[in-house]
Amino acid sequence: MDEHDEKWYRQYLGGTGIGVYYAMTEIPAGADPLGPDNVLTLSASVIVGAPLPALSRVSCNMKSPLTGGIGDAQGGGYWAPELKYAGFDAVVLKGRSETPVYLWIHDGQCEIRDASHLWGKDMGESEAMVREELGDNLIRVAGLGPAVRLRHQRAEAQRGPYRCRRGHGQQECKASGLPRKEHRDRL
Repeated sequence: MDEHDEKWYRQYLGGTGIGVYYAMTEIPAGADPLGPDNVLTLSASVIVGAPLPALSRVSCNMKSPLTGGIGDAQGGGYWAPELKYAGFDAVVLKGRSETPVYLWIHDGQCEIRDASHLWGKDMGESEAMVREELGDNLIRVAGLGPAVRLRHQRAEAQRGPYRCRRGHGQQECKASGLPRKEHRDRL
């Protein structure tokens, strides 16, 4: 887990700045955008979660299979504030799992869990199954639709009303879940 000072946060302002920083430092030169050397970053600005409107954006960054450059996409909703409440500014997914997994992020911890039972399900089914498994119907879930599983270049990560364009289906990471802030005492 990386720790940064105020100067770093001022230099890499916003979720996109944080995400691009990790993409540029973690992706090796010449990496195949659809290969295991590509990384996927999900990051939130330092002000996400403040009690102000329009501060709920998550930035998704990776090497794009369409352009070969660093792709940037934005998503709204509850996922980014819940990432912050769980104690993180960003999550960087690296490598590739041998089996489908999902990431359970809570209380300053990240757990990799088996997602074999979610593979092949649509996002609505997957979200319901993650919530049932974790015992909380208010868990915030960001996940992958069927196009990612099929390695489509225009595939996207999904969460409720937003879609985060993503060309990186190689990690076999089906979803990530975050507990809703008001329900943290149940963990």
